[in-house]
Amino acid sequence: MGGVAPPNGAYIEARVKWWRSNTSPDQSQGKVFNGSYSTIVVGPNDWALNNQVITFHYAGLQANETAVYNGRTFQISTLNLTFPAP
Repeated sequence: MGGVAPPNGAYIEARVKWWRSNTSPDQSQGKVFNGSYSTIVVGPNDWALNNQVITFHYAGLQANETAVYNGRTFQISTLNLTFPAP
């Protein structure tokens, strides 16, 4: 956030319109550790969301970076997310 990594144990959430990624502790998707976040599975299983923008969120802030959901079951992308200062 503002050039500072979110704290360990925080979660990054992916959103595509109405869909939200699973950030429950038992899934550990998007969990932050040492300035990096774990894999976030973006799989809304809704073709109406194909080619829609994926945004990333933490503590009410949206990252500057985005991606596009392409409907694929398996795709690996790496993004260095930056969040504005609160």
